[in-house]
Amino acid sequence: MAKSLGPRNVQWLSLEFKLHAAQPGAPTGVEGPEVADALDIHPLMPPKWRKQAREGQLKARRPW
Repeated sequence: MAKSLGPRNVQWLSLEFKLHAAQPGAPTGVEGPEVADALDIHPLMPPKWRKQAREGQLKARRPW
């Protein structure tokens, strides 16, 4: 049977991880693609999450 041509690795990332990755310079004080390399995620994700955070789509959960 032929191998699937879909994504190799699907990651379900927590809201806290996304907010951490979206911070400028997160996690090691580097910017741009180096952030994605350090976190082992696609380079387009941190800018996308920053935009979602600015627009209020990513919000930290309130501790109960």
